[in-house]
Amino acid sequence: MWSVTVSIFAIGGLVGAIIVSPLVKLLGRKGTLLLNNIFAIVASLMLALGEVAGSFEMLILGRFVIGVDAGIALSALPMYLGEISPKQIRGALGQIHSIFICVGVFTGQVMGLPELLGQVSGMF
Repeated sequence: MWSVTVSIFAIGGLVGAIIVSPLVKLLGRKGTLLLNNIFAIVASLMLALGEVAGSFEMLILGRFVIGVDAGIALSALPMYLGEISPKQIRGALGQIHSIFICVGVFTGQVMGLPELLGQVSGMF
């Protein structure tokens, strides 16, 4: 069950990356990012309520929805930043998003080391 819980985020990201093109054509870049906030709110509620209810299915579905959110955001946000930024800093703004994602992933990996914060036993 652990592998499904972890990998479902990437599957949601794939779905989000696939549906972002029609959404951008329909709603525009800003509209797509605003709609994407609904996915984030729904996923946050599912993750929080899944823990309260003790339902790992809600946890898995919540991770899928937040993966869709991430797939849309990672595709639409660089386009939107390039659209609104001045020419002098357009390249830097396009790259800063990816740099902070890498920093966040690295920080998450380091914080997940059992030597640093210990282990969670009996998670599922």
